[in-house]
Amino acid sequence: MGIKTKVLECMAYGRPAITTVKGIEGIINYQRLDGVYVVSYVSNIDAYVNVLTQIRLKRGYENLKEYVKENYSITSSCRNLLRTIQV
Repeated sequence: MGIKTKVLECMAYGRPAITTVKGIEGIINYQRLDGVYVVSYVSNIDAYVNVLTQIRLKRGYENLKEYVKENYSITSSCRNLLRTIQV
């Protein structure tokens, strides 16, 4: 359990993340993000990538960069820690 760093890294570079339910664990509100695709079975990933490559994977996903910056960067972690300490 916990956040998969490779998924966050992919998002931080503005690249789409295609992962399984297990791979997305710990990432909050991922359903709202354009560029995060969750498949039910690992065996479906190849087919999904082939379809998405032709449709969407060519463009950048700036929203993913912002999401990681706002929720998982060192700055946001420190800000959350300070809020917790001040309470």
